[in-house]
Amino acid sequence: MKNAIFNPSGKQRKTNRTFFEVLDEYIESSKAIRANRTIVCYGTFKNFLMDFEKDTKYKVDLHSINFKFFDNLRTYAFIKRKAKDNYFAKIISNLKAFLTWCQRRGYTKDLTFKDFKAVEREKDVIYLTIDELMLLLNFEFDTFKKKRARDLFCFMCFTGMRVSDLHNLKRENIKDGKIFKTIVKTHKTEVISLNQFAREILARYEDLENYPLPKLSAQKINDHIKDCCFDAEITSLVSYVDYSGGKAREHTEPKCKLITNHTARKTFITNSVILGMNLKAIKKTTGHIKDSVFNKYIKITEDFQQLEMERTWDSIPNKSGKS
Repeated sequence: MKNAIFNPSGKQRKTNRTFFEVLDEYIESSKAIRANRTIVCYGTFKNFLMDFEKDTKYKVDLHSINFKFFDNLRTYAFIKRKAKDNYFAKIISNLKAFLTWCQRRGYTKDLTFKDFKAVEREKDVIYLTIDELMLLLNFEFDTFKKKRARDLFCFMCFTGMRVSDLHNLKRENIKDGKIFKTIVKTHKTEVISLNQFAREILARYEDLENYPLPKLSAQKINDHIKDCCFDAEITSLVSYVDYSGGKAREHTEPKCKLITNHTARKTFITNSVILGMNLKAIKKTTGHIKDSVFNKYIKITEDFQQLEMERTWDSIPNKSGKS
């Protein structure tokens, strides 16, 4: 009767369940509509908050998510965990999405969380140049595991596919020199035209019975491709900057140590731009919709800038005869 009188909307005014019990409900309810990779990220988010509660003795409670909580969480992230700005921004993004879900279900009414701010920094784009990519593609490795990792990585470099989509690729997805695939992240069907190099890699595994390419976990590809790049002497020094608590930190490492699965997608997009591929065609291939997201992958190199200068301004006849 109290609920009927004081809460006529029928919405629950307050839940007695713990923060993490409600978070488990949120994660479980998301499994039907989110990609597996997103659910894994939710698990990482949950573990971070559980570590925060354990290490700081600060009780994470659904009804006391205020600026004191935010300040303590931020201090823990940057001082104790040495987290990077983008990692903390993702934690806050997940937290706000979860609390919005709670608010819509009447589990909490406090909207303070909507004012939480965390800066996401644009990351330096690490990619393989055309010369490096061809060197990797044609290098003779001495073990099957390296050859397999190289082929899977290079296939992503030539198609722009994510590793999650590569794992789900089946022979029936490939028809008439194209891949027809429902993208794991967006749930949309995309068509990817296969270039000569992608077709060459597929031809290497024509004898496989069930799948067009061998199976290898994302972690194994990440591990082996670093060794592959080292063997192929893709070891030029690369300088990049990351941020923790707004403080810039510059690093310099051999490129082989920085290569991951996601480098393949960046390699495809960046080199497609440099080669002059139409931007709409690139976005159609990769499935990007927003320019703001797509532009993060593009790195216009000094060589490309020089090429564009020669193609445009330097192509105009100079009547003065001076260079």
